Amino acid sequence: MGYEGKYYDHQSSQVIPVSIQLHAESLLINTQDDVKRRWIWLLPEIKLEVNGPAFMRITCESPVPGTIEVQDKSFITDLLRIYKPSGSARLYGLVLQGGVKVALSALAVIIAIAVAVYFWVLPPLADKAIDLIPLYYDKELGTLAKNQIGEKPDSAASQLLTSFAAHIQWDVKDTITFSVVDSDVINAYALPGGYIVVYSALLRKLDTPEELAALLSHEISHIKYRHSMRSLVRNLSGYLFGSLVFNDVNGMMATLFKNADQLRTLQYSREFEEEADLKGLEMMRRNKIDQQGMLGLMEALKKAGNEKSSISIPEFISTHPLTDHRIRYVQQTMLEYPQQGSTDEIRNNIFQQLKAAVK
Repeated sequence: MGYEGKYYDHQSSQVIPVSIQLHAESLLINTQDDVKRRWIWLLPEIKLEVNGPAFMRITCESPVPGTIEVQDKSFITDLLRIYKPSGSARLYGLVLQGGVKVALSALAVIIAIAVAVYFWVLPPLADKAIDLIPLYYDKELGTLAKNQIGEKPDSAASQLLTSFAAHIQWDVKDTITFSVVDSDVINAYALPGGYIVVYSALLRKLDTPEELAALLSHEISHIKYRHSMRSLVRNLSGYLFGSLVFNDVNGMMATLFKNADQLRTLQYSREFEEEADLKGLEMMRRNKIDQQGMLGLMEALKKAGNEKSSISIPEFISTHPLTDHRIRYVQQTMLEYPQQGSTDEIRNNIFQQLKAAVK
Protein backbone atom coordinates (compact mmCIF):
# COMPACT_ATOMS: atom_id res chain seq x y z
CA MET A 1 0.00 0.00 0.00
CA GLY A 2 1.32 3.45 -0.90
CA TYR A 3 0.93 6.68 1.03
CA GLU A 4 1.21 10.19 -0.34
CA GLY A 5 3.70 12.78 0.90
CA LYS A 6 5.65 15.92 -0.01
CA TYR A 7 9.42 15.75 -0.48
CA TYR A 8 11.88 18.63 0.10
CA ASP A 9 15.47 18.09 -1.05
CA HIS A 10 17.15 20.66 1.34
CA GLN A 11 18.61 22.42 -1.71
CA SER A 12 15.66 24.30 -3.17
CA SER A 13 12.14 25.36 -2.25
CA GLN A 14 10.64 22.92 -4.73
CA VAL A 15 7.94 20.58 -3.39
CA ILE A 16 7.95 17.15 -5.02
CA PRO A 17 4.99 14.78 -4.54
CA VAL A 18 6.06 11.27 -3.54
CA SER A 19 4.53 7.87 -2.94
CA ILE A 20 5.78 5.98 0.15
CA GLN A 21 5.67 2.23 0.74
CA LEU A 22 6.25 0.83 4.22
CA HIS A 23 8.49 -2.20 4.70
CA ALA A 24 9.74 -3.92 7.84
CA GLU A 25 13.15 -2.20 7.78
CA SER A 26 12.77 0.61 5.29
CA LEU A 27 10.69 3.13 3.36
CA LEU A 28 10.51 2.82 -0.44
CA ILE A 29 10.01 6.26 -1.94
CA ASN A 30 8.93 7.07 -5.51
CA THR A 31 8.67 10.62 -6.82
CA GLN A 32 5.48 11.48 -8.69
CA ASP A 33 7.06 14.07 -11.00
CA ASP A 34 8.51 13.86 -14.50
CA VAL A 35 11.89 12.55 -13.24
CA LYS A 36 10.39 9.47 -11.57
CA ARG A 37 13.19 8.80 -9.05
CA ARG A 38 13.17 5.95 -6.56
CA TRP A 39 15.20 5.36 -3.37
CA ILE A 40 15.14 3.63 -0.01
CA TRP A 41 15.43 5.15 3.47
CA LEU A 42 16.39 2.63 6.15
CA LEU A 43 14.29 3.02 9.31
CA PRO A 44 17.27 3.23 11.70
CA GLU A 45 18.55 6.22 9.70
CA ILE A 46 15.42 8.36 9.69
CA LYS A 47 14.27 10.93 12.24
CA LEU A 48 10.62 11.51 12.97
CA GLU A 49 8.73 14.56 14.17
CA VAL A 50 5.07 14.04 15.04
CA ASN A 51 2.79 17.07 15.32
CA GLY A 52 -0.76 16.06 16.09
CA PRO A 53 -2.68 12.97 14.98
CA ALA A 54 -2.30 13.51 11.24
CA PHE A 55 1.06 15.18 10.55
CA MET A 56 4.54 13.68 10.48
CA ARG A 57 7.86 15.01 9.23
CA ILE A 58 10.49 12.43 8.22
CA THR A 59 14.12 13.47 7.73
CA CYS A 60 17.06 11.44 6.45
CA GLU A 61 20.63 12.39 5.50
CA SER A 62 21.53 9.53 3.16
CA PRO A 63 21.60 8.11 0.57
CA VAL A 64 19.18 10.78 -0.72
CA PRO A 65 18.98 13.60 1.82
CA GLY A 66 15.75 15.43 2.42
CA THR A 67 12.51 15.72 4.34
CA ILE A 68 9.12 14.24 3.66
CA GLU A 69 5.89 15.56 5.16
CA VAL A 70 2.91 13.25 5.44
CA GLN A 71 -0.63 14.16 6.50
CA ASP A 72 -2.19 10.76 6.93
CA LYS A 73 -3.19 9.27 10.29
CA SER A 74 -3.11 5.70 8.93
CA PHE A 75 0.46 6.13 7.71
CA ILE A 76 1.58 7.59 11.04
CA THR A 77 -0.04 4.75 12.96
CA ASP A 78 1.46 2.07 10.69
CA LEU A 79 4.96 3.58 10.72
CA LEU A 80 5.06 3.95 14.49
CA ARG A 81 4.15 0.29 14.88
CA ILE A 82 7.29 -0.85 13.08
CA TYR A 83 9.65 2.04 13.86
CA LYS A 84 11.75 2.13 17.03
CA PRO A 85 11.22 5.77 17.89
CA SER A 86 12.42 8.14 20.57
CA GLY A 87 11.26 11.39 22.10
CA SER A 88 7.90 12.77 20.98
CA ALA A 89 7.37 10.02 18.39
CA ARG A 90 7.72 7.32 21.06
CA LEU A 91 5.24 9.03 23.37
CA TYR A 92 2.74 9.62 20.58
CA GLY A 93 3.08 5.97 19.57
CA LEU A 94 2.12 4.94 23.10
CA VAL A 95 -0.96 7.14 22.88
CA LEU A 96 -1.97 5.48 19.63
CA GLN A 97 -1.36 1.96 20.90
CA GLY A 98 -2.44 2.08 24.54
CA GLY A 99 -4.31 5.30 25.12
CA VAL A 100 -3.55 8.38 27.14
CA LYS A 101 -3.33 6.57 30.51
CA VAL A 102 -0.65 4.21 29.25
CA ALA A 103 1.30 7.10 27.76
CA LEU A 104 1.07 9.15 30.96
CA SER A 105 2.19 6.17 33.03
CA ALA A 106 5.17 5.68 30.74
CA LEU A 107 5.96 9.40 30.97
CA ALA A 108 5.87 9.21 34.77
CA VAL A 109 8.35 6.31 34.70
CA ILE A 110 10.60 8.25 32.31
CA ILE A 111 10.55 11.29 34.60
CA ALA A 112 11.34 9.14 37.65
CA ILE A 113 14.28 7.58 35.84
CA ALA A 114 15.44 11.01 34.67
CA VAL A 115 15.37 12.35 38.23
CA ALA A 116 17.31 9.33 39.51
CA VAL A 117 19.92 9.70 36.77
CA TYR A 118 20.24 13.45 37.39
CA PHE A 119 20.94 13.13 41.11
CA TRP A 120 22.75 9.79 41.41
CA VAL A 121 24.28 8.91 38.04
CA LEU A 122 25.37 12.21 36.48
CA PRO A 123 27.81 13.45 39.19
CA PRO A 124 30.07 10.35 39.11
CA LEU A 125 29.84 10.20 35.32
CA ALA A 126 30.85 13.87 35.11
CA ASP A 127 33.85 13.17 37.35
CA LYS A 128 34.85 10.31 35.07
CA ALA A 129 34.39 12.50 31.99
CA ILE A 130 36.72 15.22 33.29
CA ASP A 131 39.59 12.72 33.34
CA LEU A 132 39.17 12.34 29.57
CA ILE A 133 39.59 16.08 28.94
CA PRO A 134 43.28 16.92 28.33
CA LEU A 135 44.86 19.45 30.70
CA TYR A 136 45.61 21.90 27.89
CA TYR A 137 41.86 22.53 27.61
CA ASP A 138 41.96 23.94 31.13
CA LYS A 139 44.42 26.60 29.99
CA GLU A 140 42.40 27.46 26.91
CA LEU A 141 39.17 27.67 28.88
CA GLY A 142 40.76 29.67 31.69
CA THR A 143 42.27 32.13 29.20
CA LEU A 144 38.90 32.54 27.49
CA ALA A 145 37.17 33.14 30.82
CA LYS A 146 39.85 35.62 31.89
CA ASN A 147 39.39 37.59 28.67
CA GLN A 148 35.61 37.54 29.00
CA ILE A 149 35.78 38.80 32.59
CA GLY A 150 38.09 41.56 31.42
CA GLU A 151 39.33 42.77 34.81
CA LYS A 152 42.36 45.05 34.76
CA PRO A 153 45.00 43.94 37.29
CA ASP A 154 46.97 46.28 39.53
CA SER A 155 50.43 45.66 38.06
CA ALA A 156 52.45 46.72 41.13
CA ALA A 157 50.35 44.71 43.59
CA SER A 158 50.26 41.74 41.19
CA GLN A 159 54.04 41.73 41.01
CA LEU A 160 54.27 41.70 44.80
CA LEU A 161 51.75 38.84 45.05
CA THR A 162 53.73 36.90 42.44
CA SER A 163 56.94 37.49 44.41
CA PHE A 164 55.24 36.31 47.60
CA ALA A 165 53.99 33.15 45.90
CA ALA A 166 57.43 32.45 44.41
CA HIS A 167 58.71 31.69 47.93
CA ILE A 168 56.29 28.74 48.27
CA GLN A 169 56.64 25.35 46.58
CA TRP A 170 53.26 24.60 44.98
CA ASP A 171 53.83 21.23 43.27
CA VAL A 172 51.43 21.86 40.38
CA LYS A 173 51.76 21.13 36.67
CA ASP A 174 50.23 24.44 35.58
CA THR A 175 52.19 27.68 35.41
CA ILE A 176 50.37 29.87 37.93
CA THR A 177 49.63 33.50 37.12
CA PHE A 178 48.82 35.67 40.15
CA SER A 179 46.87 38.93 39.80
CA VAL A 180 45.52 41.57 42.17
CA VAL A 181 42.45 43.54 41.12
CA ASP A 182 41.61 46.83 42.82
CA SER A 183 38.06 46.35 44.10
CA ASP A 184 35.94 46.95 47.17
CA VAL A 185 34.47 43.45 46.74
CA ILE A 186 35.85 40.84 49.14
CA ASN A 187 36.70 38.10 46.69
CA ALA A 188 39.30 35.80 45.19
CA TYR A 189 38.92 33.12 42.54
CA ALA A 190 40.86 30.56 40.56
CA LEU A 191 40.36 29.84 36.86
CA PRO A 192 41.34 26.60 35.10
CA GLY A 193 44.83 26.50 33.71
CA GLY A 194 46.51 28.43 36.50
CA TYR A 195 44.95 31.88 36.91
CA ILE A 196 44.47 33.20 40.46
CA VAL A 197 42.88 36.58 41.06
CA VAL A 198 42.74 38.23 44.50
CA TYR A 199 40.77 41.42 45.11
CA SER A 200 42.40 44.21 47.10
CA ALA A 201 39.49 44.32 49.56
CA LEU A 202 40.21 40.74 50.59
CA LEU A 203 43.94 41.44 50.99
CA ARG A 204 43.07 44.30 53.34
CA LYS A 205 41.23 41.82 55.59
CA LEU A 206 44.29 39.60 56.06
CA ASP A 207 46.56 40.19 59.05
CA THR A 208 49.42 37.73 58.55
CA PRO A 209 51.46 36.26 55.65
CA GLU A 210 50.28 32.82 56.81
CA GLU A 211 46.68 33.81 56.08
CA LEU A 212 47.67 34.88 52.57
CA ALA A 213 49.59 31.62 52.11
CA ALA A 214 46.47 29.73 53.22
CA LEU A 215 44.33 31.65 50.71
CA LEU A 216 46.70 30.90 47.84
CA SER A 217 47.07 27.26 48.91
CA HIS A 218 43.30 26.89 48.91
CA GLU A 219 42.89 28.47 45.45
CA ILE A 220 45.79 26.51 43.96
CA SER A 221 44.19 23.31 45.24
CA HIS A 222 41.08 24.23 43.24
CA ILE A 223 43.31 24.46 40.15
CA LYS A 224 45.38 21.35 40.85
CA TYR A 225 42.32 19.16 41.39
CA ARG A 226 40.38 20.83 38.54
CA HIS A 227 37.43 21.83 40.70
CA SER A 228 36.23 24.57 38.33
CA MET A 229 36.24 22.16 35.40
CA ARG A 230 34.54 19.45 37.44
CA SER A 231 31.87 21.88 38.66
CA LEU A 232 31.25 23.21 35.16
CA VAL A 233 31.05 19.72 33.65
CA ARG A 234 28.63 18.69 36.39
CA ASN A 235 26.48 21.74 35.70
CA LEU A 236 26.49 21.16 31.96
CA SER A 237 25.93 17.43 32.26
CA GLY A 238 22.61 18.10 33.96
CA TYR A 239 21.76 20.76 31.39
CA LEU A 240 22.64 18.52 28.47
CA PHE A 241 20.80 15.58 30.00
CA GLY A 242 17.69 17.70 30.44
CA SER A 243 18.02 18.92 26.87
CA LEU A 244 18.26 15.34 25.65
CA VAL A 245 15.17 14.22 27.56
CA PHE A 246 13.08 17.12 26.29
CA ASN A 247 14.45 17.07 22.75
CA ASP A 248 16.00 20.56 23.03
CA VAL A 249 18.51 20.50 20.19
CA ASN A 250 19.76 24.01 20.90
CA GLY A 251 20.42 23.09 24.53
CA MET A 252 22.40 20.04 23.48
CA MET A 253 24.71 22.31 21.46
CA ALA A 254 25.96 24.02 24.64
CA THR A 255 29.69 23.55 25.19
CA LEU A 256 32.24 24.24 27.88
CA PHE A 257 33.61 27.18 25.95
CA LYS A 258 30.21 28.79 25.57
CA ASN A 259 29.86 28.67 29.35
CA ALA A 260 33.32 29.92 30.27
CA ASP A 261 31.82 33.05 31.83
CA GLN A 262 30.36 30.87 34.63
CA LEU A 263 33.80 30.02 35.96
CA ARG A 264 34.29 33.13 38.08
CA THR A 265 30.98 32.73 39.94
CA LEU A 266 30.78 28.95 40.24
CA GLN A 267 29.81 27.90 43.74
CA TYR A 268 32.03 25.04 44.79
CA SER A 269 30.39 22.01 46.35
CA ARG A 270 31.03 21.13 49.98
CA GLU A 271 33.11 18.22 48.72
CA PHE A 272 35.40 20.47 46.64
CA GLU A 273 35.73 23.07 49.40
CA GLU A 274 36.78 20.40 51.87
CA GLU A 275 39.32 18.97 49.46
CA ALA A 276 40.76 22.45 48.77
CA ASP A 277 41.00 23.15 52.52
CA LEU A 278 42.71 19.88 53.35
CA LYS A 279 45.04 19.85 50.34
CA GLY A 280 45.83 23.49 51.10
CA LEU A 281 46.84 22.48 54.62
CA GLU A 282 49.10 19.79 53.12
CA MET A 283 50.82 22.42 50.99
CA MET A 284 51.32 24.61 54.04
CA ARG A 285 52.84 21.72 56.04
CA ARG A 286 55.21 20.84 53.17
CA ASN A 287 56.39 24.46 53.13
CA LYS A 288 56.60 24.61 56.94
CA ILE A 289 54.02 27.42 57.05
CA ASP A 290 52.02 27.72 60.26
CA GLN A 291 48.67 26.02 59.64
CA GLN A 292 47.05 28.51 61.99
CA GLY A 293 46.99 30.75 58.92
CA MET A 294 44.11 28.68 57.49
CA LEU A 295 42.03 29.22 60.63
CA GLY A 296 43.00 32.88 60.65
CA LEU A 297 41.80 33.19 57.04
CA MET A 298 38.47 31.57 57.85
CA GLU A 299 37.94 33.72 60.92
CA ALA A 300 38.73 36.86 58.91
CA LEU A 301 36.21 35.85 56.24
CA LYS A 302 33.59 34.96 58.84
CA LYS A 303 34.06 38.33 60.49
CA ALA A 304 33.77 40.10 57.13
CA GLY A 305 30.57 38.19 56.45
CA ASN A 306 29.08 39.27 59.78
CA GLU A 307 30.07 42.89 59.15
CA LYS A 308 28.38 42.92 55.74
CA SER A 309 25.33 40.85 56.65
CA SER A 310 23.05 43.88 56.62
CA ILE A 311 24.17 44.85 53.10
CA SER A 312 25.49 41.90 51.11
CA ILE A 313 27.45 38.74 51.68
CA PRO A 314 31.09 38.91 50.53
CA GLU A 315 31.38 37.35 47.09
CA PHE A 316 34.18 35.00 48.19
CA ILE A 317 31.89 33.44 50.80
CA SER A 318 29.05 33.10 48.29
CA THR A 319 31.26 31.07 45.95
CA HIS A 320 33.26 29.33 48.72
CA PRO A 321 30.58 28.55 51.33
CA LEU A 322 32.14 29.11 54.78
CA THR A 323 30.54 26.94 57.44
CA ASP A 324 31.31 26.06 61.04
CA HIS A 325 31.78 22.51 59.74
CA ARG A 326 34.73 23.68 57.60
CA ILE A 327 36.35 25.38 60.57
CA ARG A 328 35.89 22.28 62.74
CA TYR A 329 37.48 19.84 60.30
CA VAL A 330 40.40 22.22 59.74
CA GLN A 331 40.93 22.33 63.51
CA GLN A 332 40.68 18.53 63.68
CA THR A 333 43.20 18.11 60.85
CA MET A 334 45.66 20.45 62.58
CA LEU A 335 45.39 18.27 65.71
CA GLU A 336 45.98 15.11 63.67
CA TYR A 337 48.93 16.59 61.76
CA PRO A 338 50.59 19.08 64.11
CA GLN A 339 53.53 21.02 62.76
CA GLN A 340 55.50 23.99 64.00
CA GLY A 341 55.70 26.59 61.28
CA SER A 342 58.89 28.48 60.52
CA THR A 343 59.25 32.20 59.87
CA ASP A 344 60.22 33.36 56.40
CA GLU A 345 61.45 36.94 56.63
CA ILE A 346 61.41 37.49 52.87
CA ARG A 347 57.77 36.41 52.65
CA ASN A 348 56.93 38.59 55.66
CA ASN A 349 58.54 41.64 54.09
CA ILE A 350 56.75 41.12 50.76
CA PHE A 351 53.45 40.70 52.61
CA GLN A 352 53.92 44.04 54.38
CA GLN A 353 54.73 45.73 51.05
CA LEU A 354 51.62 44.18 49.50
CA LYS A 355 49.44 45.38 52.38
CA ALA A 356 50.82 48.88 51.93
CA ALA A 357 50.17 48.74 48.16
CA VAL A 358 46.44 47.95 48.58
CA LYS A 359 45.59 50.38 51.38
